[in-house]
Amino acid sequence: MNNTTSAPLLRPGSNSSRPIVFTILVSLFPPSILCFGFVFYNFMSLRQLRINPINRFLMTLLIFNFLQIIVDFPFRLYYLSKQNTLIQNTFFCLLWNWYDSILTTINLFIMAIGSIERYIFIFQLTFFRRHSFSFFILSMFICILIPTAWYTGLIFAYPCTNSLSYTRLQCGELCYLTKSLFFSTFESYVFLVLPVTIIFFTNSLLILRVILQKTRMERLDTMRLWYKNIRMISQLLFVSVLYTSIFLPSTILLFMATMTPSNPAQIWANNIRVNYFFHLKYLAIFGCPFVILASQPKMHEQIKRFIRYCCPLRHQHNTNQIIPLTVRNTNR
Repeated sequence: MNNTTSAPLLRPGSNSSRPIVFTILVSLFPPSILCFGFVFYNFMSLRQLRINPINRFLMTLLIFNFLQIIVDFPFRLYYLSKQNTLIQNTFFCLLWNWYDSILTTINLFIMAIGSIERYIFIFQLTFFRRHSFSFFILSMFICILIPTAWYTGLIFAYPCTNSLSYTRLQCGELCYLTKSLFFSTFESYVFLVLPVTIIFFTNSLLILRVILQKTRMERLDTMRLWYKNIRMISQLLFVSVLYTSIFLPSTILLFMATMTPSNPAQIWANNIRVNYFFHLKYLAIFGCPFVILASQPKMHEQIKRFIRYCCPLRHQHNTNQIIPLTVRNTNR
């Protein structure tokens, strides 16, 4: 199958824009790692954040994002700088494809199910309180099991021979995608299009319902509830906007590359998707701790406390008051 027609999920080919992407990723890596550390520390040290049920999906998303940075990012950077695979053997190529595909899919699934969970939390609070933990465990089981089983079976057990190229990212396209139109189509639409669609429409519906809710509220207590809902939305909305801004254009390019007849527009869409969006998913990964930090007031307090501790005010009131020397004062 021609690569421009299949455009499978996260299977990059040659990248003519490597220096640009390399510079972007390298410049974003240090501040992102610092922010990851700060957010992890606060989630672990602040019990109020750690035990809050609505933070479960955010913490899980952070963990998988950080894991992807550890196991994938060094090899990706090496390829972007050298245009070669660091470890050139078949098993590593398969392993790299395997864990990167699984982690990317898990992240998208977590965001999709987390959006549904936030909707239930705001508009079905009683149901959420009763079943939040069970819903979380079942969701994580689905998010992890489905992509792991899919990629394990097809990457390591599908009866075909891979034509690997060490000058292509992740050694090129795997044979199960080039040999089967069904597998490439199913993977692209179920593991990319479906979760991105859920993220986009669930959050859009959530915002619309909250806005309509405000128009019906007149009393002070109901307005307080509305402002509380706004805060709850913002905690996930920032992350959803970040993911949507990266993966929604990739989804549109996928449609253009697969649905349009063979023409310059199809070639352009496939090249942009391969050369940029296969790597720019790291904008969502690197930006994730920042947008989570922006939505957590408790962490803002920790930042202010740290600033006050490290950068005290230069002009402080002296505890020893100076009394002007006057005739009246000397006669006391």
